[in-house]
Amino acid sequence: MTGHGRLPDFLAAIFDLDGTLLDSTRLWHDIDVQFLKKRGIPAPPDYMENIKTLNYEIGAAYTKKRFHLRESEADIIAEWHAMALKQYRDEIGLKPHAAEFLAYLKKHGVTICAATASDESLFLPALKRCGILPYFSNFTQTREVNRDKGAPDVYIRAAFKNHVSVGECIVVEDTLKSIQGARAGGFFTVGVADAGSADQEDEIRKTADLFVQNLGELIA
Repeated sequence: MTGHGRLPDFLAAIFDLDGTLLDSTRLWHDIDVQFLKKRGIPAPPDYMENIKTLNYEIGAAYTKKRFHLRESEADIIAEWHAMALKQYRDEIGLKPHAAEFLAYLKKHGVTICAATASDESLFLPALKRCGILPYFSNFTQTREVNRDKGAPDVYIRAAFKNHVSVGECIVVEDTLKSIQGARAGGFFTVGVADAGSADQEDEIRKTADLFVQNLGELIA
């Protein structure tokens, strides 16, 4: 795709899902708060920030160790999953102009894929219900690599799976840690505003190559 507006030339777009395309950040914030509250533990701000980009397995191990929980990691995952499943299946919607931007990219021949810490049993029903699942060529989950989104591994793997180089991709994310990870891999990064990252917005603006309030701003 020839560069449009403020975007460079690119062949593939690697999207985060939660908070970038899916309006689900508040759900996960509430789940984390409720999970700890049930155990009489206040939710520390640094924990809430760190857990955002972790998948089930890494997040459960981190949570169990940090709060010295008696539950197994499998039990923690099962509780989180049960709390989230119905909302992903029936309620979670899209961020503003997400569908429009995906249609725009598809029209211009851009390969669309995702790099996510989420579980496919959650995001696939949500993407299907919202009508955007057919846009995606594939999905790369952080469990496929050794490090979380603070490192570039998941984005590099997504590029490899789509047969494009780092320089031929853009990465679209909503959290500072993820943008830092993608930039460490040499990707052009687009930061998208999200309520869950509002306290980071100034730093995201400084770190990302481009920052937008919504994806509609990227449609030429």
